[in-house]
Amino acid sequence: MCKYGQVRFFKDERVGASFMLLAACLGFALQNTGALGADFLALRLELWPLVSQVGMALFFALIGFELRNEFSSGLFQNPRTIIVPAFGALIGVVIPAIVYVTLSLFAGASSQITAAWPMVTATDVSFALMAFSLLAKGLPGSLRAFLLSFAVIDDIFATLALAIGFARPDALTPLISTTAAMALAFALKAKQVRRVIRYLSPFVAFIVLPIFAFFAMQVAFSAETFFVGSGAILVALIATRPFTKWAGVFLGSVIANRMLSKDARLSLTTLDFARVASLAGIGFTVSLLAADLAFGSESSLFASAASLTVLASLVAAAFAAIALKVRRVAK
Repeated sequence: MCKYGQVRFFKDERVGASFMLLAACLGFALQNTGALGADFLALRLELWPLVSQVGMALFFALIGFELRNEFSSGLFQNPRTIIVPAFGALIGVVIPAIVYVTLSLFAGASSQITAAWPMVTATDVSFALMAFSLLAKGLPGSLRAFLLSFAVIDDIFATLALAIGFARPDALTPLISTTAAMALAFALKAKQVRRVIRYLSPFVAFIVLPIFAFFAMQVAFSAETFFVGSGAILVALIATRPFTKWAGVFLGSVIANRMLSKDARLSLTTLDFARVASLAGIGFTVSLLAADLAFGSESSLFASAASLTVLASLVAAAFAAIALKVRRVAK
């Protein structure tokens, strides 16, 4: 049976998720209580392109360095350990995308909404790991290791989804950043790569991502927009996210694991895959970036998509709480 290592970066990112959550709540609260003046809102308009593009470039660059590190001395040092989480991540992108586009076309949604399918494809690494650390105490380390592996690979597919879904220069930033960082990392010695990660990781986790969350969640919330026109369509589309992501990751992982020879299979049961996959529906950073690319951060559709993404992630977290608790009771 294959076993996993650990990713050092996610120890920082898991804690950083708390800062990102607080920043997101602060931005949302200030926007909806009228505490932000016109001057600040005007400044936000000027700074948002810098925050979203440069911030995401740094985030995905760090992912690139992490991948290089894991190939040399971590999770992916043994190529066989990549197959199951990679296939789970792939199907976990394909199924939500197909369901989203199919429902969008069936509902007669605009081409703008239909093109926003990358919103529902990515798992937020930070929040998924934070939820796991809170909900899965006492569970086998192999479950966390699988989540780490899946999360790393999911980020790569997220960059591809953005590039394919929007096919614009600004949508290519994540893919270019990750690819360039990996190319640079492979040119460096392993010790130098780890040094870059050691300094870049806390900067991204505690500064870059919280600032992104603070700006991204400065949206005006209006429950009325959820029940009329395009807002109602978005509700139906994003509401499927927690369950389509779970189904994709679960099916992809189980199928891949059963196709492997016995000595190459992961030491996880079908129920283990089902429970860990419940965390896949938690999304935030890449989902908001996709919503911005699709609708523009000042549009009502972006406000609806951002609010719905948070609500869908809360549903996924509740689903995961039940699933992981069942695992604990079963033991």
